Amino acid sequence: DVGRVVPGAVVVVRRPAPQLAPALWVAAGLVAERGSGAAHLVEVARSLRVPAVVGVGPSPLPDEGGLALVDGDKGEVHWLGAPSVLGPPAPSGAGPAP
Repeated sequence: DVGRVVPGAVVVVRRPAPQLAPALWVAAGLVAERGSGAAHLVEVARSLRVPAVVGVGPSPLPDEGGLALVDGDKGEVHWLGAPSVLGPPAPSGAGPAP
């Protein structure tokens, strides 16, 4: 829900969708489980200099209000308080992303 995004929040979605673009005006980051780096929402994030990571795969999402660090350059999401790092999907036949 775009209207619920508070300034400085990381927007976490299953798949990037163009109707979420207005949320990026106040967001601190974008994380999508599925999709492409060429998705419209990701292009909007880039133009607004909002870090975005797409294609992290199914993941346990933090509770609303949880903290995350999004490194769009490295393609990593660090859920604070969680020991793992989510990254782009591993090539077929390989293990999980480090």
